[in-house]
Amino acid sequence: MALAAVLVAADATAFAEPPTPAAPAPAPAPAKPHLPTGAPYTHGTYVAMGDSRAAGGSATLTVDYQLNPCRRSGDNYPSMVRDRIRPRQFTDISCIGAESAHLRHYPQVMGMNAGSVGSGSASFTIAPQLGQVPPTTQVITVSTGGNDLGWAEMLKKCNFRQHPNCRRNPSQQARLARGLHRLTIQSTTTMRAIRARAPQAQIFTVGLGGFIGSHGCHQVQLRNGDAKWFREVFAKANDRLRKATEAVGGKFIDIADPGHDACSGRPWFYGRHAPAGNMAFHLNTVGRAVLANRIAASIRR
Repeated sequence: MALAAVLVAADATAFAEPPTPAAPAPAPAPAKPHLPTGAPYTHGTYVAMGDSRAAGGSATLTVDYQLNPCRRSGDNYPSMVRDRIRPRQFTDISCIGAESAHLRHYPQVMGMNAGSVGSGSASFTIAPQLGQVPPTTQVITVSTGGNDLGWAEMLKKCNFRQHPNCRRNPSQQARLARGLHRLTIQSTTTMRAIRARAPQAQIFTVGLGGFIGSHGCHQVQLRNGDAKWFREVFAKANDRLRKATEAVGGKFIDIADPGHDACSGRPWFYGRHAPAGNMAFHLNTVGRAVLANRIAASIRR
């Protein structure tokens, strides 16, 4: 090639327009809040299912509380939800001590006074809850999993005076593994059964825990390390409940907000010393109202 031609080619390269830089990748869209699957709410039937967290456990002068061994309270969170959403039909079939199997297919045998059958106490057989859910139900709230997990027994083994550092106890670790396994299987099966029973319902599952914060106190007698461990236990359980709920198009409602445990200055839960007629380690009146507001606000209309 002649020298002049080489110089011309070099000059052309030198003064060519630089390549256009690649456009930056678009920022990912913000995650949309999970919305419950089901028909829009038009004030149709609302059914409350579950254990003592739904039943309420607080003594109220209602026929349902005084004559029914399930101890459903007149001011439990399902009643508060009812007052907020005004369904044409409301059915509360929650019952203290219920396990997931009692929601699904297994009758629950109850003692009238203590909530479980004991010597000298009258016993009652409570029909499985799911059979009382109309297929046309529009809203279902579910509180379950706690009795499958067995958190009350684990908490009993964590009392800081009798069982310090219970999180390191091999028996406690084995108890946790069994409880999480049972909760996972039972909650998954139960949520599928509820969805099959009421295919158009909006389903809301209430999370576990919330009454234990970052440290122990007189109301929650745990060492700080054990309190942190227990919060992690409930976080693992709630992760399983969330997955089981969302797998059938339901919505998980978390109530374990930091700063509202039984040791805090603004508790949503009672500790080990609840007022007469109320259940320890359960939602207080403020907590029940917060939960009812969250459920009502999550209903798709």
